[in-house]
Amino acid sequence: MEPRYDIAIVGAGITGCAIARQLARYDKTICLIEATDDIALGASKANGGLIHAGYDPAPGTMKAKMNARGCELYGTWSKELGFLFQRTGSLVLGFTDEDLATLEHLRDNGLANGVPHLEIVGPDRIAELEPRANPDATCALWCPSTGYVDPFEVAIAAAENAVANGAAFLRGAPVTAIARPEEGGFVLSTPKGDVRCEILINAAGSGAGEISRMAGDRGLRMVWRQGNIAVLDKEPRAIMPLYPVPTPVSKGVIVTGTVHNNTVITATAEMREQGDKDTYAGDVEALLSGARKLVPDLDTRRVVRTFAGGRAVLEKTNDFLIEASESTPGLFHAAGIQSPGVASAPAVAERMEQLLREAGVELVERADWNPIRHMPDDFDLAPLQTPLPRRHGPLPERLLSKSRRGDPRPRTRCRPLRSPAGRHGLMDRRRTAQEPGRPHGRHRRGGLLAWLRLKQAITTSSSSAAAPRAWELPSQRTKPARRP
Repeated sequence: MEPRYDIAIVGAGITGCAIARQLARYDKTICLIEATDDIALGASKANGGLIHAGYDPAPGTMKAKMNARGCELYGTWSKELGFLFQRTGSLVLGFTDEDLATLEHLRDNGLANGVPHLEIVGPDRIAELEPRANPDATCALWCPSTGYVDPFEVAIAAAENAVANGAAFLRGAPVTAIARPEEGGFVLSTPKGDVRCEILINAAGSGAGEISRMAGDRGLRMVWRQGNIAVLDKEPRAIMPLYPVPTPVSKGVIVTGTVHNNTVITATAEMREQGDKDTYAGDVEALLSGARKLVPDLDTRRVVRTFAGGRAVLEKTNDFLIEASESTPGLFHAAGIQSPGVASAPAVAERMEQLLREAGVELVERADWNPIRHMPDDFDLAPLQTPLPRRHGPLPERLLSKSRRGDPRPRTRCRPLRSPAGRHGLMDRRRTAQEPGRPHGRHRRGGLLAWLRLKQAITTSSSSAAAPRAWELPSQRTKPARRP
């Protein structure tokens, strides 16, 4: 017989994980269902991690309500869940009188949306707040509440806390069909088996339209707004988020620091075919030229990675859809969660709770509810308890990360972020080196291969007396003389 839950949430991106965490507080059985093998592998991974303040969305829209409230909640969520969050503030740079008029409009928007302490500032204040900002900027909108996070870490933290409070997590389980039994509720068919639930929450990102159709609701038509993003090497000091004057469909090319001190240039916005995650030379050039306009001294030759992803946008609207279905009782949508989806995630979860209550769902807080996430130890921050053995001499200097010279630990390391599934954990590339930057580029690749060759040489030396000296790299060993 299929497992039964009170609530099933389809989609384990940052929105679905946040909803699971919010509802795990109450006496309902919850199952979080994800089509891929891990969480946050859709739109959640393809963004710069900015926590936008909420001055850009038009007042009265769902985006405006969720953005401002979500930004406010991040302070509490970061303390409870233990993820990195830096509230740095931001500047929207203007260069002309027309830009100044737009900035004044954004300020009025933000005040109407509840964004605090917005201020139009001049060149002297711009230079004081961010010395690397373009000195030609004549005005800027200063917003102290903007910040940034690592979106992977936020999703992982929310999912872990939900599971710690009793939620179940089913991954590698794309929903292939949804039945509606006569007695009510839903039966979701997946390759991992059927799941029965009384309430279905559709947070499936680009798949939200298909989930809606299978559940018997009106079909949501989703389109793919694709964006290219560039990651630069780490800086001595992270750059404050710098925005251009926005366009009607995008916030424009933004230059921002990250919680790991990289610089990120984000993001283009082009309508492309569903699922297109290719990077385009024209888009990357647009990123770099846009970045140089905001930060003229930015060395764009230091790009270590470019990537692309898509934002699931509801056709003919630029707003979020967070509502109960009018035609299918028990179905709730959190769809079209494009930018500022990361910033809005805690508020979307809060709104979903409110919708359930309005629909008559009784939510009683669990006596054992624990909002605090107990973080696993961070390998990079934990001291070594005992020295690593060095039977064959010290590791060659070239095997150590260029950013960690003098540290005796080899560059192959594992950040022990736990899977939400507990001991049935899954390791992937994001769990072994969470921070972006140089370790994802050429330096890590070469050092890892050298370390593996060294390990193989040590193993061979134990079984062959003629083996070369184990502490030498292959390129260092004496080559036999050529025959005349």
